[in-house]
Amino acid sequence: MHLYNADPTPVGNELIVGIKIGEFTGDASASRGCAIMTTGGDGEFILIRSTDIRVFRATASNTIVQLTTSPATVSITAADGDDFLFAFNIVTGAMRVLQNGVQRCTATDTTQLGKSFRVGVLSRALLGRV
Repeated sequence: MHLYNADPTPVGNELIVGIKIGEFTGDASASRGCAIMTTGGDGEFILIRSTDIRVFRATASNTIVQLTTSPATVSITAADGDDFLFAFNIVTGAMRVLQNGVQRCTATDTTQLGKSFRVGVLSRALLGRV
């Protein structure tokens, strides 16, 4: 995972991070994603595979919990070049995930409200490409 090591500027009350997906054609089993994490190492992230999206909460002590979303695992068809956006409302804890501008899922987690955040991208792949 690579985090932007500076305080991100909210848009309205949302922290937003985006990723343009590539290499699903050559590495269909891979996961890519976006993270919005506190400076202490806790926070939320999304995993995007070519067939689905999932939202998670992670802690610095290596606890990972899949958050309830609408629905829990969202079936999609992701293609090389798709744009994904992950937004976290720093006031309400509401999250949303968009694919090419279309909302795909939502979740809420108020655990991290009032903390300082960082945003980043991640890749879980044999090829390691984002």
